[in-house]
Amino acid sequence: MTSYAPPSTGQIDHPYDPREEAAFTEFRPTQVDLSREVTALGRAIRDRIIHNFEAMSGGGGFPRLLIGESFGAGSFGRGTHSAPLRDIDIYLVMNAGGLPLYDFLTGHRISLEGATAGPLTDDPHLSVGGWLSAAAVAGRVVHNLQRLDLVTQYGLAHGLNRSGKAAFLRFADGVNVDITPVVWARFSQGIDRFYMPEGNGSLWWKPTNPKEDQRRLTDLNKASGDLALPTIRALKWWNTNRNHDRLKGIHVEVLAEQALLGWTFHGVAQGLHICFEALPALLRYRCADPTDLGPELDVNLDPADREDTCIEAYRARDCARQAARLASLGLSDLAIGAWRAILPLR
Repeated sequence: MTSYAPPSTGQIDHPYDPREEAAFTEFRPTQVDLSREVTALGRAIRDRIIHNFEAMSGGGGFPRLLIGESFGAGSFGRGTHSAPLRDIDIYLVMNAGGLPLYDFLTGHRISLEGATAGPLTDDPHLSVGGWLSAAAVAGRVVHNLQRLDLVTQYGLAHGLNRSGKAAFLRFADGVNVDITPVVWARFSQGIDRFYMPEGNGSLWWKPTNPKEDQRRLTDLNKASGDLALPTIRALKWWNTNRNHDRLKGIHVEVLAEQALLGWTFHGVAQGLHICFEALPALLRYRCADPTDLGPELDVNLDPADREDTCIEAYRARDCARQAARLASLGLSDLAIGAWRAILPLR
């Protein structure tokens, strides 16, 4: 398989139908979009945890942080998390003053952000053979979870997550918070890199940049008149509820990004039509990491799951085409009915 090259784009052949779009507008708040209250609560949890860790910075053996630089990541951070809220991701940005890092992608030692030496350089328990151990740093974050006021106040379940890349907190309602320690390198050419633990007990760090993913989606959303993000969330609903969650969330996002880029559309119905029109072809190609920092996003997609997803995508494409034909004839109720084969519109 090779990577996908998007086709030429332009004006979608699916007329904007106010009644059809109203059905999507009614559907989204009940099943797709996080409410304002839930979004505000998630952000408050994220900010409270970051504030707690910044208060620990450099004390009691905890690594120093670059104050003000830690941030929310993942689908919640990017605004693509569909309801209900399940995951909140946080990147704790360490102060790596005096600490060089060898980047296997570039083949060079690089300088990391931070002006003050601290436990990352001074604590022998965080190093193995002279190399800063990602596993040891993640373990230090886990050890200090018990100092968070959310843990002491609510007795939250906490520990090292299954991949070994991050610490986690889990609320009684099932909402999970992953807290990943990272070190940061600026690049004058190309995007910055945040190095996170490779996981599974490895001492190595691997590059990523969730801020770049967020930047691309923000630009796409602005270009679409704030319609790209709700379209992506609706596509994620389809993946979860009609495609049995066969695709990873970030894979769905990038597929939607490839499908929507360059198109002019005026509603979520049109946006979904664009996505479903492109999806069967997109799924036949490998999905590269747009940042070029990680492996292909579908590297672990089982061939049978890919094929089953294609089948579901063809079914969804046919429904969208039928809705477009009916909308072009002014048959709004029937257009909405065509969508109901894959989405619970009223």
